[in-house]
Amino acid sequence: MPKRIRITHNGQTNTIHGWAKLLGIPASTVRERYMAGCPIDRPRRSMLLECRGEINTVRRWAEITGVDPNRIRARLRQGWTPEQALCTPGKYPTHRLRPRNPETLCWKCRNAVPNSQTGAGCEWSKGFRPVPGWTAELHECDGIESYRVLFCPKFERG
Repeated sequence: MPKRIRITHNGQTNTIHGWAKLLGIPASTVRERYMAGCPIDRPRRSMLLECRGEINTVRRWAEITGVDPNRIRARLRQGWTPEQALCTPGKYPTHRLRPRNPETLCWKCRNAVPNSQTGAGCEWSKGFRPVPGWTAELHECDGIESYRVLFCPKFERG
C-alpha cells in the first residue's frame, strides 16, 4: 500500500485528500500545488508577461504568436527578453495552439482606423503598405492575402 503524503500547513497536518476535502478543491490540485512548492490554499498564479505594452499569460501569448508556451518559458529562463521570446519563430510551428482566426495587433490598435484630426493611422491602415520594423506573417484568408501582425513599432492600445 502506497504511503500517504501528509502535509502540514498553518500548524495543521492532513493528507492530500483531507486537505482537498477541507479546502473544497480536487486532490489533484492540492497535490500539484504541494509538488510545485506553492501554498496549498492559494491558486498558483499564471505567469504574466509584458511585451510592447500588452500583458498576457504565457498561454495567451502562445495562442497569439504560435510559439509553444514551454518554448517561451524556456527562452525566458535562458535570459531572452520577452520580445525575443515571443517574436522569434519556433523551429516547429505550434498549430494546435493557434486560434482558427489568428489575432493581429491591428485589431487592438488605435492606429487601425486613420483619423486626420487625431493623427491616428499607419502605413498599413492608410495605404495597405507594410509598416517599417513590424513583425508580421503573410497569410491568406478567403483568397485574400493579408498579414498577421505580431509586433508593430506604431502599436498603441486603443
